[in-house]
Amino acid sequence: ELREQEWVRRQPPATQKRLASLSAPQRKREVTRLRAEQRQRQREAMRLGPPRRDKAKTALPEVPERALFHFLWIELSQEERDRLRLSLRDPAARERVKQEYFKRHPRELRRLQQLDFRPRKPIPKDRLD
Repeated sequence: ELREQEWVRRQPPATQKRLASLSAPQRKREVTRLRAEQRQRQREAMRLGPPRRDKAKTALPEVPERALFHFLWIELSQEERDRLRLSLRDPAARERVKQEYFKRHPRELRRLQQLDFRPRKPIPKDRLD
């Protein structure tokens, strides 16, 4: 009974008022129902877990230069290119272009993220012939 009272005190004021207006048997049923809902929400939250922030997952995949060049000059207008503040000496400009590219081509982003980009072993020199 003490735990139930403590639990009710931790609830929002609207819930406390609603519970106070109920009769004892109704209140007990309502508290049981609310606590079951709370436990269910906690279970679901634990199942989902915190969002993972792996650097490999958050970094945008590489896009071939040719595709970015085509995107810049064919798909973007002059105003959009100006908005991206393009500069040959600015490495962040390439990232801005990639972000814009993936905004317009989300399927390509998903496709590239699903590909397996494991580094390959170099080909031995005797097999290059």
